[in-house]
Amino acid sequence: GNPSQYMRGSTKDKHGQRQKQRPSQWRKALQLVTQLELLQQKQNPRSTTKIPNMTLSGICNPVLIAMCRAGEVAQAKNFLLQRMKKNGVRPNVLSYNSAISLCASSPGRYKEALELFDCCLRDPTLLDQPDIYTYTNAMRACAKGGQVRKAQSLLQAAHDKGLAVDAQAYTAVIHACAKAKRWKPALKLLDDMTRVHGIRPSEICYSAAITACGSADQWEKALQLMEQMKQQHLVPSRITYNGALTALSRAARQLVSGTAGSGGSRRISAATIASAADGLVSTSEMASQIWTKAKSVLDEMGTNGISKDGFTYSAAISCCNIAVEAIDDNDDQGDTADFKMETMTRYTDDVLD
Repeated sequence: GNPSQYMRGSTKDKHGQRQKQRPSQWRKALQLVTQLELLQQKQNPRSTTKIPNMTLSGICNPVLIAMCRAGEVAQAKNFLLQRMKKNGVRPNVLSYNSAISLCASSPGRYKEALELFDCCLRDPTLLDQPDIYTYTNAMRACAKGGQVRKAQSLLQAAHDKGLAVDAQAYTAVIHACAKAKRWKPALKLLDDMTRVHGIRPSEICYSAAITACGSADQWEKALQLMEQMKQQHLVPSRITYNGALTALSRAARQLVSGTAGSGGSRRISAATIASAADGLVSTSEMASQIWTKAKSVLDEMGTNGISKDGFTYSAAISCCNIAVEAIDDNDDQGDTADFKMETMTRYTDDVLD
């Protein structure tokens, strides 16, 4: 049979992104490699019809990519680092990209992705040079581990090498900032990519920055980024809206608990919120403001035709619950259980509309 049928499309994705592939495909291709290895071992040294090593070279890289697309992490690593080298087959950068991407996207394997990246940089047999996709996949691995400094250094190295750094690379580093709850570096990256390097942020890039702000209890910044997106004529996705709602939900919970925000952010409580006209703002008033903003986000999702999921409803109802719980016994609105139940019902109906 034609071995190419087992690797169809394997050389088209320069990102090395994993695609779903039937396990039987890579297994059949691997059997072909084994057969060629056996034939090379058995062939008569004096024979004039030797199987050239280039035959293995033409098959091994596509087989490795097929393994990666099937999600076979251990098999792919062993094939790349041991079996190919044993057969004297030189890997290409797409092979490394596929293996690094596979490890970066597999739970708990981001360190292996970075190890493969280092191997790629040091591999003297590599057919071509590491490209922007190699670096971006390594940055994605850093994002999984929340390794902000490592991701930033890789981004700078990509710039220094003159690679075509794009929004995907910046998004990966911003995701690392979000994982580590580092909102300030995330916003600086967003600013640098536009002002310094002239790279237009994508919707995904903004979503990552909004998540970074939300994870660090900077809900005002998260909402400002959403407005900035609209100015850039970018339509927020469900992930973007969920990020903003999560930021509001975290702020609401902190408002009630009175705990300090992570990363040295200010305490989000009524005791620290100054009103220009009335001095201190009550807890219930601030909770109501947060709920109003959450309701606005929900309304905008409906207007833009963005479907809501369980994550959306969970974050919104959390804001709703805390807004009701924060009703002060001294408020003019009333302090009875009936009033709280009535408010809860009205708010919940708003969420589920």
